Amino acid sequence: MKRKIYKNMLIKKEQVEKVQNSDECVVSEYNFCKSNLSLALVNIVGRYPKKGSSVNTECDQIFYCLSGSGLVGLGKEEFKICWGDAIYIDKNINYYLEGNLELVAVNNPAWKLEQYNVINR
Repeated sequence: MKRKIYKNMLIKKEQVEKVQNSDECVVSEYNFCKSNLSLALVNIVGRYPKKGSSVNTECDQIFYCLSGSGLVGLGKEEFKICWGDAIYIDKNINYYLEGNLELVAVNNPAWKLEQYNVINR
């Protein structure tokens, strides 16, 4: 029996790509080289984006709160979020994140910069 080889199944913390989106938002991206799924650790201190909202034109997103508390603004509504909570965001929905939050982000399909926009209003 041939042994199946799994490539890109384990990502060590040394392999994570950290991206500083702003003073308020740092994202650690776990690149599994899959077009249909991505995973990231998101740290928010303050409000991101600083004003307005952001929108992803292709990804549905789930944010799971690992620690902290804050608000998620979705469209015209605000939701309180804290440790253990999860929130689902459809693609093309404007949102913002505010507080002191450590979040796990799961995206389907995989998140790409080209599909993400900040809308300053």
